Amino acid sequence: MSHKADQGGAPVYAYVFTKQNVDNNGAGVYHTAEIPYVFSNTKNPDKLATTMSLAWANFARYGQPSAPELPQWERYTRQTQATMILDDVPVLRHNHDKKLIQALAPNYKY
Repeated sequence: MSHKADQGGAPVYAYVFTKQNVDNNGAGVYHTAEIPYVFSNTKNPDKLATTMSLAWANFARYGQPSAPELPQWERYTRQTQATMILDDVPVLRHNHDKKLIQALAPNYKY
């Protein structure tokens, strides 16, 4: 995301979906687990599905993801690394995985 943000083109908005998925036989969080929430198509509809569906629609329409139930979704920049954590209680975090990235690739040069 940092590389994309550095290009200076369209704003970058980052998220991490962390809600445990009870619709998939307890499979937990996995790649693409957020897709039913984006389309508000979960077996057990909840507030997060409605919120995410609206946020994605607003992103498509206005260029910025937003919904009343979300904190203001800031652009991702290398400095802030603003990332929306999408769960039952969404929260915006700054530099939320910086230590993890440094541990995984301590010698990586941007």
